[in-house]
Amino acid sequence: MEPDNLIAQARAKIIWGEPSRSIRNFLTSNGIADIEADATVKELCAERYAEIRRIGLRRTLFGAVIFTASSVLIFLCLGHVDLDRIDYFEMRARIGFAVAGGFAGLYGVSKIIDGVFYFFRAKSNEESLSDMQI
Repeated sequence: MEPDNLIAQARAKIIWGEPSRSIRNFLTSNGIADIEADATVKELCAERYAEIRRIGLRRTLFGAVIFTASSVLIFLCLGHVDLDRIDYFEMRARIGFAVAGGFAGLYGVSKIIDGVFYFFRAKSNEESLSDMQI
């Protein structure tokens, strides 16, 4: 098998989350020298970790936007309510929107935490890259 095809297959295996040891064994069993296999695996793992960090940054920013939007919604709903002039249905609507904003805010916080974990702990993640998208 050609070395370019082997490296392409190794890249695909890394993307799918296979351990680097099995990728190295795959390369060496198909005629790639040990030193070259180690360098290739190291390079492919570095690409994988960079992509995981990119996904983590995207998730963090997505969560921050959701959290900020929910905070604005809650502020607009409950910010300055004149209890003497508000009727029952308007108050229920405001509280409903505020509760929805609260749940959206919790979702945003979970995305922020998830993204920070991906960003700082890229090497500990064994998922396939395609499963990690927002």
